[in-house]
Amino acid sequence: MPLADCEAWGWLHYAWGWLHYAWGWLHYAWGAISWRGLGPLVILHGRIKSNHYLSILEDHVHPFVQTVFPGERPLFQDDNAPIHTARCVQE
Repeated sequence: MPLADCEAWGWLHYAWGWLHYAWGWLHYAWGAISWRGLGPLVILHGRIKSNHYLSILEDHVHPFVQTVFPGERPLFQDDNAPIHTARCVQE
């Protein structure tokens, strides 16, 4: 099920969080929350680009959605940050 096929409102939300800045490295946490429970927490290091974000969607979000919402089409919601709206992510 491609994430672009999701359509039910409010079932899956995500959260970006700035964790720590030290020695020139940025550390971020990316997590997902649904009404059925918590999704994966992914710790990221350095600046995040659209290809990294796409990798998170493919490696963590898609498996979570398939496990928690089998056979359903939940909505994935983001905050329109530039990496979320990049062409490679939207496709």
